[in-house]
Amino acid sequence: MKKDPKAGEIVRKETKRRLKYAFTDKEKLEIATELSRELQALRSFEDELKDVKAQYKSKIESAQAKINILQGHIYSGHEFRMIDCVDERHYDQRKVYTVRLDTGETVETRHMTEWELQQNFLEE
Repeated sequence: MKKDPKAGEIVRKETKRRLKYAFTDKEKLEIATELSRELQALRSFEDELKDVKAQYKSKIESAQAKINILQGHIYSGHEFRMIDCVDERHYDQRKVYTVRLDTGETVETRHMTEWELQQNFLEE
């Protein structure tokens, strides 16, 4: 059973409260040092993030470019390549036929130039 306090008696009970606390100069220096470390770490993390973003942006752009090329191939059904051909000079017709070596298809027919016509005479 609790005892009633006597008149004029002070009863003390320990407790905790959130109150203002003024830092000492030493504590302020420690906090400033920690703040400086954290700011440096933050800048480092932000720089790393920029680098990673740049790397992935480059990878994404590369993939998108390849996709665009492949989509164009599917859409058109063809692409342009360097194909081995031969120019056949038909002097009797005064024409040059450009023929694909892989398919035998004639891809161009044109009239001979004056220079090409003279080559026949030089070779004879």
